[in-house]
Amino acid sequence: MFDMSDEDGAIYSDLYKDAHGFRPRHPVHFDTEADFKAELDALVQYATDEADRAARSARAALVDYAAHLDRLRSTFGLSWKQAVYWDLQAHACELEGPADHQRYVLECHFYGQGVGLEASEALARSYFLEAA
Repeated sequence: MFDMSDEDGAIYSDLYKDAHGFRPRHPVHFDTEADFKAELDALVQYATDEADRAARSARAALVDYAAHLDRLRSTFGLSWKQAVYWDLQAHACELEGPADHQRYVLECHFYGQGVGLEASEALARSYFLEAA
């Protein structure tokens, strides 16, 4: 049986968390060092694939949101800021400035759609810079 060092165990735990979102909740044993390395490679691949999927999902959600705002803008002749404000009203959120827009993006429009903090901040900056 392969005897993992504390460092090996920490690396495995970190990679497992990156791949699955939580640390392993069971004792981990490997028969050989090759088995251990193969599992690490599999965890790295899984985490990479999951990160890529999440990034694609976030991009798609941002594109959908921008298209939604474009429809509001073209239909009603609104500015970006007005379109965001109307969308906020539809979701019963309040907007008083760029910082509130970040909360809106995360809590109201993109809740559960996988859009991360960095993307929402960039979106908020772009809309409020244009609207200024």
